[in-house]
Amino acid sequence: MKDISPLLVEGSKPIAHEDYYEFPILRNSDALKANAYYFNSPEWSEEYLKFCHRSDTFKDRWQAALGDLTGKTVIDIGCGPGNIFATVGGEPEYLIGVDVAKTSLTFAEKSGYIGVLADAHHLPFKG
Repeated sequence: MKDISPLLVEGSKPIAHEDYYEFPILRNSDALKANAYYFNSPEWSEEYLKFCHRSDTFKDRWQAALGDLTGKTVIDIGCGPGNIFATVGGEPEYLIGVDVAKTSLTFAEKSGYIGVLADAHHLPFKG
């Protein structure tokens, strides 16, 4: 797993798991719990990865918005199982997927993401 420490704000101390980094999730909302519940289901994550965000229109729009990802740092907040990068591809220097569901991060890693379990409202990255 690639070292992400150069991208982190000072004092951020992730727990390094085998296939993702973990940061404290400070909120406990019903929406956050629901998202984690569904995307922690391997079946749900796999279906979502296979069928969502796969159309040519989706791909064309994302590629127009993102441009060439080569050598860039990409942080996909709410990455789910990695649909966007699995669809648009590229060769970023860092491809980080942030989500609240560990299972989604496992799927995202298969598409090349460095998984980060964290709350989108409290990201550990430099601005």
